[in-house]
Amino acid sequence: MKRYSILRTHLSPYQLSGFKDLEKNCLENLPVKYLDSIDEWDQNSELILITNTHTKFENLPSVMKENASLIIHPNSGYENFASATSLLKKIPLIIGHQIRAQAVAEYTLSCFVEYWTQRPEQKNWDVSRLYPRTLMNETSALIIGMGHIGVKIQAMLHSIGVKTITVDPRAKADYKNLTEMNQKVETVILSASLNSSSKHIINKDLLTKLSPSVLINPARGGFVKESDLLEYLNRSRMVAYLDVFEQEPLPLDSLHHTRIKKTSHIAGVHTHLDRDIIEFEYDVLNNYFNLTEEKFMIKYQDQLLSHKWFQGELW
Repeated sequence: MKRYSILRTHLSPYQLSGFKDLEKNCLENLPVKYLDSIDEWDQNSELILITNTHTKFENLPSVMKENASLIIHPNSGYENFASATSLLKKIPLIIGHQIRAQAVAEYTLSCFVEYWTQRPEQKNWDVSRLYPRTLMNETSALIIGMGHIGVKIQAMLHSIGVKTITVDPRAKADYKNLTEMNQKVETVILSASLNSSSKHIINKDLLTKLSPSVLINPARGGFVKESDLLEYLNRSRMVAYLDVFEQEPLPLDSLHHTRIKKTSHIAGVHTHLDRDIIEFEYDVLNNYFNLTEEKFMIKYQDQLLSHKWFQGELW
């Protein structure tokens, strides 16, 4: 009978104490051994890795890269595997987009509603009863990236009548349709993947061209050229909601501006995230053990990192 060993390469700061014990207790209901280190690996068993955004592929020990038969990556971002081209030709790497999709979409919606409603607090009766505001269904939003998260954001905005314009760079593996846009939009939302083509796509030229009232970035910090953002904020009235940054953890002495609203890369974090991660891993493993290779690859074809490669880039 075939034997399997599982090794988690890294933990994230938001994971609760005891997470690894919970993960081990759940996954060992399957025919696997949960390893605490690679030194425990029995080379007669098949090695499966569980990674996250702190896992740098190039820094993994050779024994892991050369012997892994499956990698489960229960995260939305995957640019840390940009150097893994050769590996992905040999083994499947399954991405967990859907785990955080609802949380990130709700985070984005909360920023959107906070900006456009700006509800006043009135401690005394205002006889004028004036409430100068633009209704959300009178605005348009540009969504850059239409993966698991982008489609949820679009559905939420449509439900309150917001007009959406979408750019999905994966369609042609470029950002030409974005850089050639000439129309102005009230809101710009980022939900794409980061690569060399998308780095600093939000710069002073694009901001000047689109002239948005609000920018929301719960995706990747590298999208925004922060020096250009500060310059643009100083000559506009735009508000920027940023959950991610060019450098993380964010240096305490950087990005100070009254119209930058910052959070600490928490858009995808929620109370039951640990549970959802473990359930995702269990389902992937259960299918890996019980489906034929062909059926497994078909089931997870939209979540295979190898399917995100176009023209030498991850999209």
